[in-house]
Amino acid sequence: MATKIIKYFFGTLLVLVIGALIFRIILSSDKSTLDDFMITDASKSAYAENGGLTVKTLKLKDKLGNAGYFCAYSMYYVEETGELQVTVRYNVSAVDYTEVESDEDFEFLILKRKTPLDLMNLSAEDSDLKQANTFTRYDGEYLRPASVEKASKYKLYRFKKLVFENVPVSEDGFEAGEYVIVMVPTGMTLPSPDADVLARNEAYGNIFDSQEIHYAEQPLDKYKLTKKNIAELND
Repeated sequence: MATKIIKYFFGTLLVLVIGALIFRIILSSDKSTLDDFMITDASKSAYAENGGLTVKTLKLKDKLGNAGYFCAYSMYYVEETGELQVTVRYNVSAVDYTEVESDEDFEFLILKRKTPLDLMNLSAEDSDLKQANTFTRYDGEYLRPASVEKASKYKLYRFKKLVFENVPVSEDGFEAGEYVIVMVPTGMTLPSPDADVLARNEAYGNIFDSQEIHYAEQPLDKYKLTKKNIAELND
C-alpha cells in the first residue's frame, strides 16, 4: 500500500512539473501583446498627405537577446515618415539579473552601423578590443525612442512598444546596415562616432543585453494595412 502511495505521489508530482514547464513555454512564446502596427500622429499626417501609407515589416533574425534578458519582435517601418516600431518583452526577474532597483532603471535603444567593419585595416589595439567586445564594430550612432507604450501580462512579463522617429531612409526603403536593439541603464549616453575606441569600448561594456533586429542584406516585407488601421488613419 505504501509503495502505491509513493508511486502515485511521484507520478502526480511529475505531471505537475511537466505541466508547469509546458505552461511556462506557452507563456514565453506569447508575442501577441502590443503586436499590432500602431497608428501615430506622424502616420496619420503622411496618410492624409499622400493618400496612402507604405509600411514594411520583417521577421527578426534573432529570437532572444544575447544574454536572454529580453526579446524583441513585431517590427514595423513606415517609409514616408522614417518611423520604426518594435516591441520588447522581458521577464520581471530581469530587474534582478541587471542589479537595478526597478524596470524604470533600464531602457532600450537602437544602435546602428552603416558600413562593414574593415578587419584588414584594424590596428592591433582595435583588434584586441574587438575580441573583447563586439560593440567596437559600431560607431556610436544610436536612436532613443520618441515614445513608449507599456503593458504587462500574467504578472510575469513586461512589454514595451518602442517608436523611433527619423530612422534613415534610402532609395530601397530601410537603410542598409546593421541595427541592434540594446538594453542599457536609463539615461545612458553612448559616445559620439569620433570618440576613441577605448571610450566606446568602456561605454559598450555597460550594455546589459542586445539583440540584432536587422542586417544589411535582409529584405523587408510589405505590410497590408488592416481595416482597423485604415479606420484609425482616417479618424
